[in-house]
Amino acid sequence: MKFISLSNFPGTTGQYYYTSLFGYYGIDATYTPIGTYDLKKSINNALDDNVAGISISMPFKKEIIHYLDNADSAVIEYESCNTVKIQDGKLYGYNCDLAGVEHVSKTVTGSITILGNGATGQMFEHYLRKTGHTDINVYSRNLNWNDRHAEADTVINCTPYGTANAESPLDFLPKDVKIVIDMSVKKGLLSEQCININYVHGAEFYKHQFLKQFESYIGIKPELTIYEKFENIRI
Repeated sequence: MKFISLSNFPGTTGQYYYTSLFGYYGIDATYTPIGTYDLKKSINNALDDNVAGISISMPFKKEIIHYLDNADSAVIEYESCNTVKIQDGKLYGYNCDLAGVEHVSKTVTGSITILGNGATGQMFEHYLRKTGHTDINVYSRNLNWNDRHAEADTVINCTPYGTANAESPLDFLPKDVKIVIDMSVKKGLLSEQCININYVHGAEFYKHQFLKQFESYIGIKPELTIYEKFENIRI
């Protein structure tokens, strides 16, 4: 079986964990990250190459919905898809990111700043409002970016900052911030700014998203301890 990821900024995190768990479970499969700016062309290439599944990353989580033959309820509700399973030439979409959102949102407190209004930022806002949080402000580069340092208890970084480069989306942390949730799986300048601040690394989000995605692809739900075994090896 062949699995790929499609993104503007391909990384090696998924390749590492998929390769590790494929080996652990004795599954004859590969996982390859692919950089692209043409989603439709990349999907056609995947179909021609008999790819079994596609992990979707920024900035394609909304665009991919147009190409799906079937979408699960979370894709429809949150208008975001990060997982595509291909069967008999048809594309089945899932929103496995929601598992990550649910996990890291347990630490959210007080007033909330969300940086970035793409698919992930919008999903966080929808989920947090749905679960009773009302004091939420979203800042994006095309709207109100200069106001992003306003006072907040929780900051959630859903921008390419930290992923596309090591830069921080903030010049400084908002006054009295208590927790920073970073969607980047790399530790960039934002993590260094969080001195004496509760910093939630993007790896925490990715861990739970990955486990759900692996189950969607393979039909096996890995134990968290198995994932963490390979996580500790990589560290």
